[in-house]
Amino acid sequence: MLPPKIRLTEQIIAYLKNTRTKKRIPASTLAKAINRDSSYISSLELGRLLTISAADFVAILCFLLDINESSAIEKAEDIINAGKRGEGGSDPAPPEQHSYAGDSAILSVSQNTIQYQWYGSRADDNVDIELLDNIFDDMKKLVTDIYLRSPKETIYSLNCFNMALKFDPMLAMSVLGAPYYTLKGLSIEKRKRVMADISNVIKQHAAK
Repeated sequence: MLPPKIRLTEQIIAYLKNTRTKKRIPASTLAKAINRDSSYISSLELGRLLTISAADFVAILCFLLDINESSAIEKAEDIINAGKRGEGGSDPAPPEQHSYAGDSAILSVSQNTIQYQWYGSRADDNVDIELLDNIFDDMKKLVTDIYLRSPKETIYSLNCFNMALKFDPMLAMSVLGAPYYTLKGLSIEKRKRVMADISNVIKQHAAK
């Protein structure tokens, strides 16, 4: 029996995306078949969604594989179980703590906290430029999608972030790296209040 909400693992996302592309089914066609906006499929395949409803998962499988609902449910269970076996049958461990060092400061990032502290030397060990490139590539896809929807706002925000990086790299990275994903349970209105609170804090500490 499928749970109401299913965690979208890399295996599930890859299976759905690969099946769709192999069958040459446009994302817009799939979205229409399950009564969703085309951006929903894009967000799913880009890994921007944390979960998918059982109803949507089954509907997608029904359409992609041209099977009935009961067969799609069985297939969904097989995909989920295969993913669990690949992960050792358990949820992934919380992210490890990492440090990103610059000329004069270090940013320590753990699962739910951001710490800002000064550091005296440049990091020479554990530097992985390829990893950095992969992160930038993923970010570019996400930012491009946002830009196509709100070009002026996107350029304004990126220019502000660029200026913030030049002013104080670690402060800018600390704000950018805050665990905003922990707010996923909040309504849009409450998220707006969070942003208002952040804005007020900046105004309080701004140079007069």
